[in-house]
Amino acid sequence: MSETSDLAVSPAARAAAPGRPRQRDATATRERLLDAAEAQFAARGLAGSRVDGIARAAGVNVQLIYRYFGDKDGLYRAAFDRVLGRLAAYLAVAPIVFPADVDPRLGFARQVGRYIDFVWDDPAYARMGLWSLAEATDPHGAETGSGHAALLVESEASVAAGVAAGVLRPDTTCDMFVATLIALSMGYYGLIHGGDPGFPVVDATAGPPRAHLAALVVGALLGAFGSG
Repeated sequence: MSETSDLAVSPAARAAAPGRPRQRDATATRERLLDAAEAQFAARGLAGSRVDGIARAAGVNVQLIYRYFGDKDGLYRAAFDRVLGRLAAYLAVAPIVFPADVDPRLGFARQVGRYIDFVWDDPAYARMGLWSLAEATDPHGAETGSGHAALLVESEASVAAGVAAGVLRPDTTCDMFVATLIALSMGYYGLIHGGDPGFPVVDATAGPPRAHLAALVVGALLGAFGSG
């Protein structure tokens, strides 16, 4: 029986039918759709991605996209929010700590370095972010998803810790700091992966080149927001 016809069968009939496969796991289906959507949105952006192609890649009926996410925009926001949730969880693994016996700028540099590590180790984040800027799309919409909300908590705590440790100026706002960090980090990622002949090719998957890029970003942030 096709997936379209499955949608027309009542839950009671499905349960009563002998030998039928067990009821579709909705959570697993949503995750397959999000996996396929993330890959397409990262490669082609919102405008260039097609719901039928995403459904095919996920191995499900295209109507399930509309059932679970409303439309392509809803799927895009959900996929982007899931990426932000991964970033928030990655940053939360290493709590923001500035030991009294360590130069707080070193702690700040490690903290920024973790964000840059995520940009290169989970490239869907940078690629979807760059597409959203190029297409002028809002990956959040009117609603704040759980991933975005968790990332806001991590970001605000990070800036507050930097101010409390005397690394950042007291007037540093979370919005401006995060916007600058994203612009610098994604800008480097885009230049390196975009094949710009005027920009040196850097293998940022390797330790020393990535550390050098991280040092450049940290220096720029301290120049813009450092307490002196």
